[in-house]
Amino acid sequence: MTKGRGCEGKQAQPTRKAALAQITSLVRRRGALRSRYQVYQCRHCGAWHIGHGPRGKR
Repeated sequence: MTKGRGCEGKQAQPTRKAALAQITSLVRRRGALRSRYQVYQCRHCGAWHIGHGPRGKR
């Protein structure tokens, strides 16, 4: 798969586990809530990205 516009500015993680570890790092560094983030497999590039969770969970 190729990168699409949805991938711009996002770090691609090779696995779901790596993306979850990245969230843990973000939470530690920024003091953010874990529930604010979610991981998803990109339909454009096939890698795993981190996105924001649903607004109701922020």
